[in-house]
Amino acid sequence: MVLVVQSDQKHQQRIRDNLTKIGIRCECTGNGVSGFHQFLSRHYALVILDVYLNDGCGLDICQRIRQHNFEQPIMFVSASVSDTDRILGLELGADDFLSEPYCNREFQARVKVQLRHHQAHTVNESETKGHELRVGPLLLDEKQHYAEWYGREIELTAKEFTLLGYLARNPNQVFTRAQLLQAVWGYAHNGYEHNINSHINRLRNKLNRCTPGGGPIQTVWGVGYKFTPANCEGAQVRLAHAQQLVFTERA
Repeated sequence: MVLVVQSDQKHQQRIRDNLTKIGIRCECTGNGVSGFHQFLSRHYALVILDVYLNDGCGLDICQRIRQHNFEQPIMFVSASVSDTDRILGLELGADDFLSEPYCNREFQARVKVQLRHHQAHTVNESETKGHELRVGPLLLDEKQHYAEWYGREIELTAKEFTLLGYLARNPNQVFTRAQLLQAVWGYAHNGYEHNINSHINRLRNKLNRCTPGGGPIQTVWGVGYKFTPANCEGAQVRLAHAQQLVFTERA
């Protein structure tokens, strides 16, 4: 089930029709207050928000949802908005942002990507038996959605968690923005690199707060990003294989 929060009835109907075409049920509401209450009342595989709502701003609803649930997939579908709104939406925790004009097939494809990732995360969570992922001072527990850096817990959204895990599985390997979009979001369209930039900036801010020295996520100018735990002072990188995280089971 998908929750659609859209004030414009025409846009709301377009989203409903597109979801119906790909066999997805949805519940729709026209204002943020009722949308947030519906979110609290049941589980949704995806929440689709508009930036501009009759009773407020969808960005505020996004932030409130993220505060309650770090793993809830959130997608903005909005009329023409500024780059500032798009970036702010991603920084507040949205997993994707699609603005008009857009084609119906692209919308459907993006929704499928979000639902596929949500389903994969649910399956992985049910199959994980207390395993931890470690690279130096980084600890990721997929079952508990728990992240620790230099012994301090850091709160990550679902996409931040996945992005950090992907980079950490391949330490010192440089990835382009297109490669990260494909690996984490499931698509690699030109013009959506801001998704990566915003998530990388948020990850850096969270990690650097408790990093004694330089942060682990490095920019390779003109190319992309890499995870370099050895860049952090005192970091002892323990890798079972050069390109994989060490999997250890909690005692």
